Amino acid sequence: MSRKGSKETKKANISSSLESEDISLETTVPTDDISSSEEREGTTKITRQLIERKELLHNLQLLKIELSQRNLMIDNLKVEYLTKIEELEEKLNDTIHQKQLLSLRLDNQLALQQEDARKHQELMKQEMETILMRQKQLEETNHQLRERAGDIRRSLRDLELTEDYYEKLKSLSEDELSIPEYVSIRFYEVVHPLRKEVNELQMRKDSLSEDLNYYKSQLKCVMESYEDERRSRSELEVRCQRLTLELADTKQMIQQGDYRQENYDKVKRERDAFEHELSELRRKYEILEVSHKAQARERNDLSKELATLQQSVNLLQKDKDYLNRQNMELSVRCAHEEDRLERLQIQLEDAKKAREEMYEKYVTSRDHYKTEYENKLRDELEQIRLKTNQEIEQLRSTSKEMYERENRNLREARDNAVAEKERAVVAEKDALGKYEHLLEHINKCLTMPEAIKDSLFVVDQPGQRLWGGALPREPTVGHHHHRCFTSRMGSTSATMFRPILCDGVPSSHKPIRTASGSEHLFPFLLLIRDKMVQILTDSVICMFYINRQGGAQSHSLCVEAMHVWQWCMKHNAMADTLSRKFYQDHKWELNTPVILDVFRMWQFPMIDLFATAQNTKCLQFCSRAFLIKWNTSLLYTFPSTPPFLAHVLHKIRQDRSRVILIAPEPQQTWYLYPLHMAVYTPYTLPLLPQLLLQDAGCVIHLDPQ
Repeated sequence: MSRKGSKETKKANISSSLESEDISLETTVPTDDISSSEEREGTTKITRQLIERKELLHNLQLLKIELSQRNLMIDNLKVEYLTKIEELEEKLNDTIHQKQLLSLRLDNQLALQQEDARKHQELMKQEMETILMRQKQLEETNHQLRERAGDIRRSLRDLELTEDYYEKLKSLSEDELSIPEYVSIRFYEVVHPLRKEVNELQMRKDSLSEDLNYYKSQLKCVMESYEDERRSRSELEVRCQRLTLELADTKQMIQQGDYRQENYDKVKRERDAFEHELSELRRKYEILEVSHKAQARERNDLSKELATLQQSVNLLQKDKDYLNRQNMELSVRCAHEEDRLERLQIQLEDAKKAREEMYEKYVTSRDHYKTEYENKLRDELEQIRLKTNQEIEQLRSTSKEMYERENRNLREARDNAVAEKERAVVAEKDALGKYEHLLEHINKCLTMPEAIKDSLFVVDQPGQRLWGGALPREPTVGHHHHRCFTSRMGSTSATMFRPILCDGVPSSHKPIRTASGSEHLFPFLLLIRDKMVQILTDSVICMFYINRQGGAQSHSLCVEAMHVWQWCMKHNAMADTLSRKFYQDHKWELNTPVILDVFRMWQFPMIDLFATAQNTKCLQFCSRAFLIKWNTSLLYTFPSTPPFLAHVLHKIRQDRSRVILIAPEPQQTWYLYPLHMAVYTPYTLPLLPQLLLQDAGCVIHLDPQ
């Protein structure tokens, strides 16, 4: 993309900005010398071509260095991949060896396990035979016991006896009694006293619970009375404190006057009343405290009796539970033995199945891991080979494209330089022809006094001209000053000469040094009116006095400089008009909808660099952007020309900033630098007719490319 200005003007401005920064002894005064300006443009173009060629050679060197670095990186990668392949082969051999060792170890372990399993199986068979024999015996005894237990269980259904029937059975001997009768007698002897004791304890418990409720109610009443007494005591203590404070106040009042004599009887009566109340309250408090202690002792005794009764009830409950557990153990034990036998059979079958399944899983897992390792190793080797080939091919293609692009750019630059040189030569010839024609016309039309003609005779005679080399190139400053003639006269032609002061020329040919130097300038008024005259000098003092419009070291030079400036300001009003016209080609801007699409794609920047109030695209802008740091936030910039863009890229890399950069098309030689620095994929702006605008859309760039 192009930036703010036409191509020819941009070339001249940027080439002058890229020249050397040595101190120049030139000063310029505004005139309209067309031929000299064209000659300067030609020299500027040639200088720009040389600079571009140097840039291209520098870029070519950089690319060669980068290519050598890439080749070195490729060699390093090859060596690294070869070492990795050797390491992988060593690992593969180690794993194969380990695999063989593991297979031998596995065969030995399988043989040992098979022998152990065979021995264990024989032992299990013998144990199973003994278990089956024991099971048959237990089944027979169990059947007998079940029959006997069923008979006993049926006979022991009703064990309750009356006292008369118990006395009757008790009178008989044990041999005459049956098992149910004997069990009923024993059960009656054990349970009957316990029932009596339980009944007694229940009655005692009821009476104790009634006493406990009674004592609780009494305790509650006592506590309530205790709380009342405590509250009354606290009130009395507060009253006592208040009286103590009143007593202190009273004592203070007594010290202040004759209070004791006047209120002695009153104070004595109040003291006796208070002492009587205090003794009554102490007596009531002691009575309440004694009653509270007695009730506390009674409550503790009742709680201890209640704990002993609860403990006896718990013991009786435990005895009952123990008898019930003993009765249930015999019935549970038989069922437990049957369940245990069934579980043993099920565990034996499960052990056989688990052994077979584990062996099958071991074989399948061994084959699976073997194939998986081989496939993974093969895939990794293939991936490494493919990646290496792809990187080599990519490096070859990129280097080839880069060389072709650089060669094409160099050829285009050479053709452009040759064409520019030819155009410059043609323009120079045309300008020289026009200048000679105009000079002849002016010499014919110009009338000046004979004294001035005699003084300028040495200048106008071709034989008296001292031809020499050109003075240094134009100064790099961008603004112009009003100038006139220097103290060392040169020539009125457009060609730049060395000063003509020499041994063969007398000092009388320095007209500005004379007292009437300003009067000698009037004959040149018609010649230089509305023109831009450039005065060249090799005297630093003369340049200083003209630029500063005077000085304090030399009075004569100060007067001459003031005369020159006054004469220019009086007779050359066109120069003032031209000096107030500003250069507008740097104020180009992008179309607002296009740049807003770019901002929405990435992010809205904070500052617009190298912008003015007329073409800024952000809320904040900075015209002299090289004077600030660029690492504050996201920035936006639209550089004017590619040489200026090189300084912008250097600033971005130096400050490590984030910038949305609008750059020309990728056919430029420097395009690789911002491409390497980019963090996102570059976006190509659409070629719209109104892409580049100026003066709020009033001026449209004809060639936005």
